[in-house]
Amino acid sequence: MYFHGEIGARIQPVAVEDLDRVFAEESFGDFLHLGVADGNCIEAIRRAPGASEFRIQWWNPHWEEMHATRELMTLQQVYEVFVGYLLERDWYSRFDWVPWEPEMVRIPCEPDCGRFPFTGEMQDGTLFMAFVTGERLRDEERRWVAVRHLFTSDGSHLRSESRIGGYDSIGLRVAGDRAQWELSQMTAPMVPHIRQFRDIVIRPFGVELNGNIHGLLYDDGCEAAIFHPRDVRFYFPWDTGAYDT
Repeated sequence: MYFHGEIGARIQPVAVEDLDRVFAEESFGDFLHLGVADGNCIEAIRRAPGASEFRIQWWNPHWEEMHATRELMTLQQVYEVFVGYLLERDWYSRFDWVPWEPEMVRIPCEPDCGRFPFTGEMQDGTLFMAFVTGERLRDEERRWVAVRHLFTSDGSHLRSESRIGGYDSIGLRVAGDRAQWELSQMTAPMVPHIRQFRDIVIRPFGVELNGNIHGLLYDDGCEAAIFHPRDVRFYFPWDTGAYDT
């Protein structure tokens, strides 16, 4: 078993006394790693560089996916986890483990403001979202489009539609208004059949609409589920509905 941090020498084999010293010195940087070669490993990572809260990741190169704790923990709690792991105690059962890459993502319903103003559930259980967004194909000028996505009740992608309102060259306001009109035409037949406007939980998906990629796709480089083409970013643990733009 070996142990190392972002900074500092790798310790192998590692003992509880080594953990005591490194945690007391806090000389490890933004992450700590403990594991066996080509086997189970745990890693404590700061919520943000320099932050005092940590999240534990648990992974194995032979597993299909890595999991992490929903809970954030203090440095003392991290120490207790690392000691439990080292001594082969039950260190994991008290935590809520979530896949590091999203299986499902909560999309918030924001009728008054925000990026998702028309989101909810139909009477037959179909989930929906619809909005206006700008998009750009390669080197072409930006255009404004109305988009509608439909999903099964379990969040799987069902079908999508996109209608072009106009390009910036006709005027931003005109293009936006035309896209809003297209959106109203797409959603008007739905309104009598809507059960409720609410947050929806969907699976990542991707689809090409009028030559452009739309959907919710995971980017392992920035560790975010990105809603294209809006560049709205959702982060672990995926079910809060919070996002960055």
